Amino acid sequence: MDLRDAHVLITGGSRGIGAALATSFAEAGSWVSLAARSTAALEKVAQPLDASVFTVDLAIPDQTERLIAWVEQEAGPVDVLMNNAGVET
Repeated sequence: MDLRDAHVLITGGSRGIGAALATSFAEAGSWVSLAARSTAALEKVAQPLDASVFTVDLAIPDQTERLIAWVEQEAGPVDVLMNNAGVET
């Protein structure tokens, strides 16, 4: 799959697997949007990748329902969704 110029949205993109995915997609030529709860952590990952940042708590249903529309309004249509966010129990 050619990912050049694809818009990739990564939930849970502020650390760990999400941050690694963001780097990999950016290196493949994708433009990346990151979503997570911590703005500071998102910005740390996003800055070297020139990625867009969306601070959201996906444990709140209303925020989850609005995420795609918000990202597409601010950063353009999403081609790939990497739903990496998780909830610890």
